[in-house]
Amino acid sequence: MKKKIYVAVIASTICAGALMLKSNRSSEFIPDLMYDNVEALARGEGGYQCNASSTCTKKEYKNGNWEEVPYGTVGCTGEDECSSGEGWVECDGKRSSCG
Repeated sequence: MKKKIYVAVIASTICAGALMLKSNRSSEFIPDLMYDNVEALARGEGGYQCNASSTCTKKEYKNGNWEEVPYGTVGCTGEDECSSGEGWVECDGKRSSCG
């Protein structure tokens, strides 16, 4: 009888240790999984996101000279292709320019 109780206690201890080890490994895995999900949501459905921006300028007459003076920016976000130039941006085929 003592031998059966001893075996039961040893088996219970081993099972409890295995469960604790498994739960420790699972808790380390969960933050990585949550991070990956948040990152995937931030990228959007396509899995890729690009941005483009350009500074808007206008010519002003200052101190006897015409100068390019910045007055704002124009920008866009796309999922396939983004490009920009002087005073314009284009994302996924939609072009915007300084108005």
